[in-house]
Amino acid sequence: GTPPAPRFAHRAILDPDGDRMIVFGGHDGAVTRNDVWALSLSDPPRWTELTPAEPGPAARAAYGLIHDPVGKRMLVFGGTDDHRLYDDTWALSLTGPAAWSKIDVPTPAAVDRRYPSAIYDPRGGRMVIWGGSSHGLDRDDMWALSLTGPPMWTELTAGNESPQPRDGHTAIYDPVGRSMVIFGGGYDLNDTWALPLESKGCRTRVDTEVALAEVGLAPKLDLHAPRPNPSAGDTELEFSLSQAGPVSLAVFDAAGRAVRRLADGPYAPGVHGLRWDGLDATGHPAPTGLYFVRFTAAGRTITRKAVLAR
Repeated sequence: GTPPAPRFAHRAILDPDGDRMIVFGGHDGAVTRNDVWALSLSDPPRWTELTPAEPGPAARAAYGLIHDPVGKRMLVFGGTDDHRLYDDTWALSLTGPAAWSKIDVPTPAAVDRRYPSAIYDPRGGRMVIWGGSSHGLDRDDMWALSLTGPPMWTELTAGNESPQPRDGHTAIYDPVGRSMVIFGGGYDLNDTWALPLESKGCRTRVDTEVALAEVGLAPKLDLHAPRPNPSAGDTELEFSLSQAGPVSLAVFDAAGRAVRRLADGPYAPGVHGLRWDGLDATGHPAPTGLYFVRFTAAGRTITRKAVLAR
């Protein structure tokens, strides 16, 4: 069949009953789209554009997308058209003729975001989203939209500190561990975290680097998330080394310009803490905005985001 236009920042689901992948919206390099395409997975695979009978969501990208197997529908939440953040949720029926319907639910302002991850939690009968970005700030909160009974957004909490705020990560539902598992995001993160979706679950870092270090295949080397983040001026930075060696730690602005060098020399193995007081190399306060903390040691470079909000 004729394939859809090239695009990015879109999402896709598997429709197991229809044996097909369904793709919605995204950017095509010129405009934001709201078209729907299906790729049949039988042999030979074939692209078909779906034309739902009812008007659907506005064109958008960077949204959350799930398959609801009970309601036999695809759910689209939030996203952006590069001018505004959307807080609406739409359902596309996957049985019979495709048709859009809007889910009428009050959405707290804190839920508005782009590039969140989204999964379907079958035990809770809900869509769960984590992270994303809103008005220039990365998020680390988790919300659930109930899909049984009256729809309602509820913020979920865990018994320990969340992973580093981020957007653009991926997520799956792990049916064995009954957990939401997230990976990567934020341009250069490659950590993996699991959050059990039972009440008062604790987030667990799935640390393959540490596991490899235990069998001697990889050193434990890390730059931990800045604290607090955002910061009004003082940011605590912590890094760990498994062996002695030279370390470089510097702060760069969003344009890639060096703002302040905090470490440049040899360090012993172990965990080390430094503080950035929010000043640039000349001793003047750095302006409010997004910064990148770059850590280099043992031939590796790790970058974390830090936000100044004075």
